[in-house]
Amino acid sequence: MQDFANVNKPYRDIQGATGVSLGAIKNVFDVLVERNFVLMTNSKRTLKNINALLNLWTENYNQVLKPKLLLGRMTFRTNEQRIKWLAMDLPDGMYWGGESGANMLDSYLEPGAFDIYTQIPAAHLLKTGFVRFDEKGEIRIYKKFWNWEAENHLVPPILTYADLIGSGNSRCIEMAERLLDHELKDYK
Repeated sequence: MQDFANVNKPYRDIQGATGVSLGAIKNVFDVLVERNFVLMTNSKRTLKNINALLNLWTENYNQVLKPKLLLGRMTFRTNEQRIKWLAMDLPDGMYWGGESGANMLDSYLEPGAFDIYTQIPAAHLLKTGFVRFDEKGEIRIYKKFWNWEAENHLVPPILTYADLIGSGNSRCIEMAERLLDHELKDYK
């Protein structure tokens, strides 16, 4: 979903880029062909029904994978720090997603909840002085699950989109549609 060119790459190249086993990659392609998302010809594979595939991926991500990735929750130490959340320098290896990531892409949405994906221990976030652990906090910390580098401490836009849709909140869904119109035009 992140790179449409992957559909035509050899399985070993996809394995190298994703870290997924060859058997799993073959199974995914078999399902994509069976569900009419990939057309196989003699010379190549073609991705089709991209918007429907995005919707299916988004739904499955939110129902199956995302709950398993949750590491914990935090909250801002003060309301002033919450208001000035953009001043918090995320440690290397941490990335904004969800409402906060959407705000950084398009300031249309003021975040009410904050999603951070990390490949380092969540406790590193405490060093910023902005947050503390709180099981009911508005900051959700998730394990980073992709292996490519993200820019500007932001998760890939497709993941921000999925986070927003998964919230079920009408203002987040409206923002997700804006992302689809501007950042994710190829998925329409």
